[in-house]
Amino acid sequence: MLVIDEGHILDVAVDKVFRGKGVGRMLVERALQDCRENGAEFVSLEVRISNQSAIRLYESIGFIEMGRRKAYYENGEDALLMEYIFDSGEVGRNAV
Repeated sequence: MLVIDEGHILDVAVDKVFRGKGVGRMLVERALQDCRENGAEFVSLEVRISNQSAIRLYESIGFIEMGRRKAYYENGEDALLMEYIFDSGEVGRNAV
């Protein structure tokens, strides 16, 4: 989703058969590329604090933790708020 200059990733889902094969990374990097090409200055997302594999993926791409959203999910679990901030002359910090 893109609102003015802010991108937001709503959902990333990979079938269990394809996990660990780079599909999630490809999807996130493509979303970052699309947001940047359409004028986003940064991209944010929320991720369950219990989803350590997703958090590691986002951090490896260049997302940084910006805060928490208390009881964000229907089961009361907190969400970690993360952002990827684009460099001015590049597609992104990690040359997405």
